[in-house]
Amino acid sequence: MFYQELINYKLKMDKRELIKSLREKLNIKGCKVDSKGAGVVSLRKTFRDSIYQILFSYKKYSGEYVLAPYLTGWKSFDAVENILERHYDSVGIDQPLVTIYLISRRIEKIGEIAIRSDEDIDKVAPYLRELIEEDIMPFFQNYNALQDVYFQVLKYNNDYSKINKFLFSPQPIRRIIINRLCDNPNWQEYGQSVFDGFKKASTGPQAKIYQGYIKFLPSLLEELALIKPIC
Repeated sequence: MFYQELINYKLKMDKRELIKSLREKLNIKGCKVDSKGAGVVSLRKTFRDSIYQILFSYKKYSGEYVLAPYLTGWKSFDAVENILERHYDSVGIDQPLVTIYLISRRIEKIGEIAIRSDEDIDKVAPYLRELIEEDIMPFFQNYNALQDVYFQVLKYNNDYSKINKFLFSPQPIRRIIINRLCDNPNWQEYGQSVFDGFKKASTGPQAKIYQGYIKFLPSLLEELALIKPIC
């Protein structure tokens, strides 16, 4: 009897139904659902020059989902990610095209609620809504333009413990692009220092990670030298 109940629960909701129900219960309009990632579903909204995405991580047990007690916000600026995507493609790198990100506060109660059906989302929705309204949406709004991102990085003043929790990895490469697009006079000097550092790291313990980057960094720097700043 118990085993049959688990089977029935499993049939009630798949990943796509989970994220569609979350969108409905949280009343987030204009977002497309994405259920392709492993252990995560998300809501995505596209604007003229940027994309934002709210990610819901989860664990799946027999017949039920348990959401992580936090949310993640991704924001991608086309001006940055379109450049990076071309160079990623040139060397076969497959990584998310995300400019900045935020991990929200934790509300542990979220992780205590098993989601077996659409009705269970009503129990967790108030906590998720709190994180979206108080953490994720203000983050998206505070960095409405690429220049806002640029100024924030300047404020961090090379405090990498903060920059690494703001710019998506590999943050030094995104920082080169942002510096150029926002007309930082030292962008080339910084870009060369990143290339030199990555080249040195490409022979170390994490060689594989850096070898792909150093293949395209020279051509990236050449391209950036030819484009005009936008902010």
